Amino acid sequence: MLKSIYLPLCFVFISTAALSNRGPEKHKYIFPTEFSHHSEYRIDFRNWNQTLADTVINIGPSEHIRAQRPKPARGTRFVYGNKKASRFEANRVDFTNFSEADIVYLKSIIAQLGSVPNYLPLTKFTKNEQLAYWLNLHNISVYYLLARQYPLSDLESLYTGTQSCLNTFKCRNDPIDPNFSTFKITIQNKTTTLHEIREHVISNWSNPNVIYGFYMGYIGGPNLRPSAYNGTDIWSQLEDNAKEFINSIRGTQIWGRTLKVSEHFLFAKRFFPNFGTDLKKHLQKYARGRLIKWLHREPKTVVPTINNWGITDLYNGELIGLNFGVSLDPNGRNIPLARLPASVEFFKYIKEKLKRQKRRNINKNPSVTIEELSN
Repeated sequence: MLKSIYLPLCFVFISTAALSNRGPEKHKYIFPTEFSHHSEYRIDFRNWNQTLADTVINIGPSEHIRAQRPKPARGTRFVYGNKKASRFEANRVDFTNFSEADIVYLKSIIAQLGSVPNYLPLTKFTKNEQLAYWLNLHNISVYYLLARQYPLSDLESLYTGTQSCLNTFKCRNDPIDPNFSTFKITIQNKTTTLHEIREHVISNWSNPNVIYGFYMGYIGGPNLRPSAYNGTDIWSQLEDNAKEFINSIRGTQIWGRTLKVSEHFLFAKRFFPNFGTDLKKHLQKYARGRLIKWLHREPKTVVPTINNWGITDLYNGELIGLNFGVSLDPNGRNIPLARLPASVEFFKYIKEKLKRQKRRNINKNPSVTIEELSN
């Protein structure tokens, strides 16, 4: 029987050292490469899992259709908000309604995860469990930082400077914004950074699907899933993210004989030494519909130029107090009314998408779960 490592938040002490401003330190035992082949231990991510379930709005798979250029608001020629063709894609987080108590709670979960090796060395876990640990720790840290700084709309300034952190892992400890770059994650009284976690994962796992596990906070990246990664299902979870991202406009676009791909694939250069050829083979593994048909025609060039730095929230990071009376409940939860023209456009798109999905599923037989049968 598996033994679960669960650390109640009431026993977690958060010191100022957890967010210290000391320079980056290299400590190999923070990122162990050793692991247990048959571990009887697993990490319980229930707090992070519940947070995701409560706050992530699942937009559903992309239809690989470019959104039309947004129209100006009535009475003006000004086009407001995110103008990218992928602006309707990617799961969203309801950062709008976060309270200070919520942000403190997120900080507590980060400290909780950072303290796991104090109770049991990471080398005692399987390699899959370690991967789930690093991805969850990375993602909740990004999530926490965005919640702490919200509202903000465009994240490009957080991630890019004179050189892009998508091209190298040596960009001033990751994002250049002070609130991001000085953030230190404490593990066994030593600190690490977001980019060091990504570098460790990409360097020590041979499957390129690990890149789909990084939540970056912007629309142009892989989805933030509505549940935490876990060691048992992690490869199917990552494969699910890979399929969604590859078949989305923010992941791939077709322009004549040119295949444009997301800049996020630059994370995976290690896995694709002959970038264009190797990446096409990888995409063909998960492509569907017209994308797979087009890939088999052998596009002439592959260029990583797609990006969308808009934050993955409901209102493009803008709160101006207006109310346009648009309200949806696509995932069984109440969504606050839209406050901006860009939000109205987004919600209308989701509403129409849900209608199409309902029509496609109307003749399907309903599934019955064991729990329902037992009642």
